[in-house]
Amino acid sequence: MGSSQLRYHLHVGCVPVCHAKYDTVSAFFSEQFGRSFRSLGDPTGHDDTSLDGDFHDERAVFRFLQAGSTIGAVITGVADEEEAALKEEIRAGAARAAAAAR
Repeated sequence: MGSSQLRYHLHVGCVPVCHAKYDTVSAFFSEQFGRSFRSLGDPTGHDDTSLDGDFHDERAVFRFLQAGSTIGAVITGVADEEEAALKEEIRAGAARAAAAAR
């Protein structure tokens, strides 16, 4: 988009890319003590937590909740399919949290 186009779209109050939906669940991982830990989503603003499994064992999911919806998690020993489902859960929970904040 050229600068004249950008000025036009700003003048009429809409930039074509401003309504693009951004719904990627952020993720990073760390290897510690010979095990991989993955952090998903953004736990900022959580008001509760829940733990499924045990970090001393092979598998654990620690959820960060806001108003009952999952907005982030730390996981270890989780299969790819379960991680994908958890990312969808976080995506939906973050959307609900954002809508409730409006």
